[in-house]
Amino acid sequence: MWDSTNERWNYIGHPASPTVTSPLASSIATFGPGGTNDPATVPTTRELDFFELIPAGILSGSIGDSSPSYPELPITHQQSTMLHVLSIGANLIAQSHADSYPVRIACNVGGTTMEAVGAARLPYINALAACPVGVTANSGGMNWLLVPNLWDPFRDTWDLTEANAGNTGNKPLSTPGYLRPSVRITIKGTGPGSSATVGFGVASTVANSGRIDPVTPFSSVPLASSSQLLQTGQIVTPPASTVVGRDGFLQAMRMGISDLVNPLSSFDPKTLGNTTTPSWNDVARPQNDNSNTLRADHFAVFRLSANIPADTTGYPVLVLFPGFQVEMEYQSPNGNWYPYSFLQGNNAFSTWISSNLNIATKYSQYGTPPSNTAPTIVNEGTTSTITRWDTVAGGVAALARAPMFAKADTRSIRYNSKIGTLTLAANSAGIIGSIWPSAYTSVPAMPPETNPAIYSQTSGDNAPAASVGGNSNPYGETSGDPVRPVMMNRPFRSVGEMAYAFRDQPFRTLSFSWTPTSPNPDAALLDLFSVNNYTDSSGTRGGVVSLNSRQAPALGGVLTGTARQENTPRGTGGNPLPTPAPLASPSANSVATNLTLSTISTPLVNRAGLATVIANETGLGPTVPKTERESIARALGETVQTRTWNLLIDVIAQTGRYSPNLTQNPNPADLPKFVVEGEQHYWVHVAIDRFTGQVIEKQIEVVNE
Repeated sequence: MWDSTNERWNYIGHPASPTVTSPLASSIATFGPGGTNDPATVPTTRELDFFELIPAGILSGSIGDSSPSYPELPITHQQSTMLHVLSIGANLIAQSHADSYPVRIACNVGGTTMEAVGAARLPYINALAACPVGVTANSGGMNWLLVPNLWDPFRDTWDLTEANAGNTGNKPLSTPGYLRPSVRITIKGTGPGSSATVGFGVASTVANSGRIDPVTPFSSVPLASSSQLLQTGQIVTPPASTVVGRDGFLQAMRMGISDLVNPLSSFDPKTLGNTTTPSWNDVARPQNDNSNTLRADHFAVFRLSANIPADTTGYPVLVLFPGFQVEMEYQSPNGNWYPYSFLQGNNAFSTWISSNLNIATKYSQYGTPPSNTAPTIVNEGTTSTITRWDTVAGGVAALARAPMFAKADTRSIRYNSKIGTLTLAANSAGIIGSIWPSAYTSVPAMPPETNPAIYSQTSGDNAPAASVGGNSNPYGETSGDPVRPVMMNRPFRSVGEMAYAFRDQPFRTLSFSWTPTSPNPDAALLDLFSVNNYTDSSGTRGGVVSLNSRQAPALGGVLTGTARQENTPRGTGGNPLPTPAPLASPSANSVATNLTLSTISTPLVNRAGLATVIANETGLGPTVPKTERESIARALGETVQTRTWNLLIDVIAQTGRYSPNLTQNPNPADLPKFVVEGEQHYWVHVAIDRFTGQVIEKQIEVVNE
């Protein structure tokens, strides 16, 4: 049900009289033995809705998963199977939309309204670093600089630029003049007026930069909710190839002043400035930052400034009080702002930071330099070297060792962020680029935690590729990178294209080929969904090819020409035009031959079996990326099945006569004496349901020779 007040969809189940005020559903009905609608106890005559079909086609043990996290970061929202199913459905819907407005669907999780979000082609929160630096003033003090890192993980799609000048792009008035919404980054909390609170403390020991056990803050500061609007369109900044703003971040990178519509106040981090009020600021790049090839503009940071009590020693600690949040928001056609990406949790306050989260750096400590009368931030082990943003002793070296939140997948609420520091080469910091830089052949370490980029190799779509030496990096920014997710922005053409949809698990889409688990949890979707509306609910029909066919040329003919890669190229002017790479005839015939050989010994019983065949086929090879291997599912998903027998009967009908001297009942020996005076050649096509023996379709074709 569409909720016009909140501009989202509400999942209300199937009340007797559904209205916009109907309460949100707290579960999704299940059918069959043991289900909530078990036909033995709850007779049901209605058809299943879209969101009821999804869990019917997905193994229950593969949804509602979570990972152990810090006690300050809740995981209850991750454990909701209902929210997970709605997220999968929202991502399927987002794939079919011609615009980049996130799809939001609300439900009831444990009495709390939570939204499943279908990921659109927009930048997401990827990481957040918190770097403390010292000041040179005799009065001491410190600045904590919060540095956001954003990423749009999708490959290019046709809506990358805004060519639609009127209000007609997706039916009149359904979207504003542009197909992509304006977006902004917001720091906020659950306090009055969406305010947040942060504190400052001290730890006597710190083993590694990251999350530490709670300490009592010596001071705190409230911060008002504050947003920054991102530029729209193809805004290019040095280096010339870097697109910034909303349409940038095709490679994960730190946020810069060129990304923003409004200029920020310039700030010198070696001073406390005119005020300690938290604010967004323009800060020059740190000393020794060698990321010029990535971007060369100043940093856009959120500054937290504070004085330090006299004689304080130990390691600086930033305390994020309950409810602290960083989120990305989009503007609706009605001008309202709604969140779609979160540092922690989802739209529900109960999923945000639940108790004081303490993060600390190992690089620096509190100390009073000889020239100061009050403490500031100094390098670990010395009080004479201030950790300055603009010196080699601090600079990018301090930023590299600063605690950093890193998300497993920018689009997913599953799993929570890890907090640590990336182990990278000198003069580089993890927050500046991606958490798996392209120069690294494997995922770099992130002590004291595991770099969440590893999920792409252990439980994501690339896991099998890694086992055979693929080790494909989804963060890599190259034209047409084959392991980055696809956003169609068009209607589905085949049930096999469901495998493009994000599964709300890190680096993982629905799978009709290989999968980190066995059996394939999503394969049954091939039998439950279709892009065609068949009058027969069983889907049996004539004219389809049997998956168990021994006729490799027939399967090869269906496979040839299917889109192996979507291939929307990079572009800085006009709309980048898709140039799909078709599956060539030699490869298609090789796949078809492999499929026929594999079903000889183990015939398939339904389309779901196609996923296992694709996982084991050798026609394309095991190192071919998932999206390319699943071109087989995209080609065959709507054109094959196992229930129908297709027969061709070759009939030659003749008319004529026998000679007059034959008896009325000729013997077999007399048949050659039949004189043919007319002949017609027919091909009779018959489709038979192999379960019932019923003839479901027949067609007679006259053959003219």
